[in-house]
Amino acid sequence: MNDHDACIILNMLNGIGGLSAWNRYVSPSGALLEAAGGLSGIFGMDVADIVRLGGIAPGIAELIPRWREFADLGREMELAAREKAAIVCRTDGDYPASLRELADPPLCIYVQGTLPAGIGTGNSVAIVGTRTPTDRGVRMARRFAEEAARGGWTTVSGLARGIDTAAHQATLDAGGRTVAIPGSGLANVYPPENRELARAITDAGGAVVSEYPMDTGASRSTLPRRNRVIAALSRCTLVVEAGKKSGALRTAKYARARGCRVFAVPGAEDDPLAMGSNELIRQQGAKPVTDFGDMLDGI
Repeated sequence: MNDHDACIILNMLNGIGGLSAWNRYVSPSGALLEAAGGLSGIFGMDVADIVRLGGIAPGIAELIPRWREFADLGREMELAAREKAAIVCRTDGDYPASLRELADPPLCIYVQGTLPAGIGTGNSVAIVGTRTPTDRGVRMARRFAEEAARGGWTTVSGLARGIDTAAHQATLDAGGRTVAIPGSGLANVYPPENRELARAITDAGGAVVSEYPMDTGASRSTLPRRNRVIAALSRCTLVVEAGKKSGALRTAKYARARGCRVFAVPGAEDDPLAMGSNELIRQQGAKPVTDFGDMLDGI
């Protein structure tokens, strides 16, 4: 086992991915990693030493030497090859710099297609919103995406129904490049009706990216968690249409935490699908915009 394989395995072990794995196992200053002499060395350590040096619960630590019971590395690599997905680990040089800045960077990202160089710091904009948009919301999402694409910007969204789908498709229709971040593994893209859209995105020079093992299904935990990745791969974020509990508001929160500008399309005060967007403008400093030119003036 090498360190790259070790990173993939840790990402596959339930309870170890994300914040705990990076801070406790992969951090260059971590005592556990130092004692192991490298990431792969952790798998040969006693559970007691993993607990003592890593400061983690014994029940989780016990998963590491028993990893073959819970993670099939060979099958994972076969699925990745079948789906033409590259696996980029946190320790790899081509791991996006903007993801490294997160408090809980993904241990791995699975990438179909091509991520633009400098994604997250260059001209990339997240366009997000409700899964049940109004006709106006769809028109606005398409308008912004088309204008962004024609201006040479990469659009980033979550491949969800509604605003996300409109933004991705409009970018393709305008001849642009888009990056999709589904809340599932790349062998189990969600929603299923957008699997053709995902293929069209990669065929057009864009990318589909996930931090989850290949056959992971979408869930109430995976869908919200991917919002931080959407924000991290974007220089700014636009919320087109969002209710008070929309996941798009989480993306805006992560964008603000990165120090990135947030924009929102204002809506009618009595429209439930605009309440979240309007609150971003009134209370959280989002700039109201009605076209991409407005956004460029505010970046």
